[in-house]
Amino acid sequence: MPRTDHLRLPDVQLIKNIEREIAQRGWQEVRASILSIYHQRLAEILVNPSVHKRPKKLSASELNTLALCFVARLIELQQDNQDTEERIKCLCKSETELLEKGYPRETIAKNHYPLYINLVKDAIAKEKITLNEQNSYSFDIYKQTGELETITAHYANLYLKYDREFYRQVKRQSNERNNIKQDSPKPVHLYPYLEKLELLLKSETYTELTVGIAAATGRRFSEIIERGTFTIPFNPNSPYELEFSGQLKKTKEAPAYTTYSIVPARLVVAALNKLRAMPKIKVLAGASIQKINTLLPTVNYQVKRHFHSTGIVEVLEGEAGVTIHNLRAIYGEISAHFFCESRSSFPRFLCGQLGHLIEEEKVNANLSPSTEHYFHYYLVDKDGTTINEMGVKLKQADGDTEFDTEFIKQAEQFLSSNNPWCQLTGVIALTGTPPDGLLKHFVFKGVQGKKIIHYTHQVHPPHTPPLRLVTLADSTKILDTITILRNHPLLKPYLDTHVGKDINGYVRERIADYLGQLGVETYSLAISVYQRIISSFVMEIEEEEEKKEKENKESSLPATPTIIDEFKQLSSILKTDSEQETLLKIIELAKIALSNNAQPQEDKLSEPIAVIQENPTQPLVESFSEDNGNNATSPKKPQSPGKPAPTPQPRTFYVNALNNVIAPFFNGDPQSSWYSMTIAKKLDEFIDTAKTLISLYTQQPVIHPVLQTINPTPSHSSEPENLPQTPTPQESATNNQESADTPQSPLKNTPKSPLTDHRRRNDTPRRINQAIDALMKYNQHVAHSLRWYISAPVLKELAGGAQVSINSALKERSNELEKHHQSLDIKKQHNRSFHREHSVTDFVTLEF
Repeated sequence: MPRTDHLRLPDVQLIKNIEREIAQRGWQEVRASILSIYHQRLAEILVNPSVHKRPKKLSASELNTLALCFVARLIELQQDNQDTEERIKCLCKSETELLEKGYPRETIAKNHYPLYINLVKDAIAKEKITLNEQNSYSFDIYKQTGELETITAHYANLYLKYDREFYRQVKRQSNERNNIKQDSPKPVHLYPYLEKLELLLKSETYTELTVGIAAATGRRFSEIIERGTFTIPFNPNSPYELEFSGQLKKTKEAPAYTTYSIVPARLVVAALNKLRAMPKIKVLAGASIQKINTLLPTVNYQVKRHFHSTGIVEVLEGEAGVTIHNLRAIYGEISAHFFCESRSSFPRFLCGQLGHLIEEEKVNANLSPSTEHYFHYYLVDKDGTTINEMGVKLKQADGDTEFDTEFIKQAEQFLSSNNPWCQLTGVIALTGTPPDGLLKHFVFKGVQGKKIIHYTHQVHPPHTPPLRLVTLADSTKILDTITILRNHPLLKPYLDTHVGKDINGYVRERIADYLGQLGVETYSLAISVYQRIISSFVMEIEEEEEKKEKENKESSLPATPTIIDEFKQLSSILKTDSEQETLLKIIELAKIALSNNAQPQEDKLSEPIAVIQENPTQPLVESFSEDNGNNATSPKKPQSPGKPAPTPQPRTFYVNALNNVIAPFFNGDPQSSWYSMTIAKKLDEFIDTAKTLISLYTQQPVIHPVLQTINPTPSHSSEPENLPQTPTPQESATNNQESADTPQSPLKNTPKSPLTDHRRRNDTPRRINQAIDALMKYNQHVAHSLRWYISAPVLKELAGGAQVSINSALKERSNELEKHHQSLDIKKQHNRSFHREHSVTDFVTLEF
């Protein structure tokens, strides 16, 4: 009886052809022609025993025809209402006697009976045969759940099999043969085996590729040729991990599960992609197991040639040679050496690796009896010494190192190819960037060091600060390759007339083979591998840059005694009582000095920088032409009586001598301009210097106190007492509480009523949610490297608000944000990888 609920049937088209022939000629004539050939071959064997070497007395097609003639006879009996148990029993007995003339009973029980029974079941499923009280019987069985189930079957199921004693005898003989093999295991020379395996995976013939994949994964022959699928998990724990689906010989369709390859998984995926693309294998898509198995003899020849004849693997006791089935047992021994923690857990480990127990079965079921037939080998080194170590790959410090190294190495080799598609594959893998960005949409500005390329996007205004693209190989070579590709004759005509998804689609199929050599199926998966690898690279680059920045800052500071003297003088002038109070005064003076630098300009060539407001009726920054004192005596134009007051408009300001550096960008609407942070950056630099002053003076780190926002109107008196007063701790706490949810200008302290405070606090969730919506919309329309992972720090910078309000909004929309990030492949480290030197406000601005 078959071990699975899934019927193993011959090729569908073959069945249709045979049924058509039977319908035209009649089953009697078709059967007679097959029997004539069968008896003729049997007679030749009797006369000349050497002919016995022929593999079969009947071809697969002839055997299928004989079985379908049997089914046609059953259909005819039913139509004549003669399908009684006795008639069916006689028919089954006659067919068995016919088969026994040419085949041993073990072969008939294992191969021929299942074929006949499955074809009968197929006829019942297609309603060509109808089960009734005359042609069927019922029996009870217990399901795995413990429930009793009644089964009704055709009498052919009952009489196309031998008695129970025969099957007991077959099982005893099988156990005896297996015990002999286990008692006399054969050595496998591990290192020559692995070397041979990697050579086979690079072969250009389907037979050698099949042998290589079988040896690397322990999969069955038909699973490799057609049934199985290998992919690399999204975030593998090891470079040897594979996700396999298509397990055969299961009672139900088996789910995909994670297993190991004994060579890097990318080699297996690349080899399988190459194998499935070969014409000889392509035509077997959807073919029956029987048709697939017609290739077995040529594949087994390669197994013998590469492993048996070379002495790498010895023949087991009772077997004639080394076959592809033996490679499954060898795989089990090597995978345990690499990935099993201990010898005691080896049986259950192997049970899972071979797919005998999958997922819940590993917990709920006992050890599969099938696994006992795979303990036939042991490993030896070059000196013939037995290798007993277990889990050697698990003990490696970094499981991804080997995979990452091979991935980068292969991609770098692609850059030196003369094939543009091969070069493009390498660039995608080494930059983590989709084809459309590399070939058209990015504007590359140059390189920084050996691992960074600066670029902007075509949609960005001309003076946008460049983004940083971290590469896995030499950035100059990669940028040169991109330039060559953009002007390549095979690409340029298409790039000149297409954009975006069209470019990606055009490239996708043309780079598929090269992606396979990297061990990935799509360029998106290559980008995912890049993103996983780059996280460690980014940390190294950041550490180097922070170190250089620290060295530069230290080298630019005055000598320590000078700083201490200057700080003492400042403290005396400012009449402060503590270092912290001195720092406050220094910062306040810095703000006023910077405010005084912002003078109105009459030059029409200078363009204003728009300031985005929260409330259009309350200007965030007053015009310096009214407040800076230079025009203090200018008469104010009176408001005409009877006319309503004009609606306040967003104010603008200039920064002297900086207009060439800070060029504002308008897209027809000043409200959409990019907001410059130049003054804030200069203030940050000044504060850092002030902190250094105090640190050197007191030899203690400085904690920035809570500051009160101050009026930027400068005092013309040089007396320190005219400066704004330092807030007390109580005042600071009050100010901090009032401004927790409201982003304020550092240059203006606008009086607010309690009602205004209340409205602004209630408005915080709306602002945060608007910021989330804006970021989600932005992410959907830009390249991958320009997107932002929506997190609390990003929202804080874009929309302001208290941390508790931001966290609440993120929690409420967590499911929506998770789907958004997953759909666009934005991971938590994305901002760290792509936006370390940029603010989210460089990309997205909001008007509340």
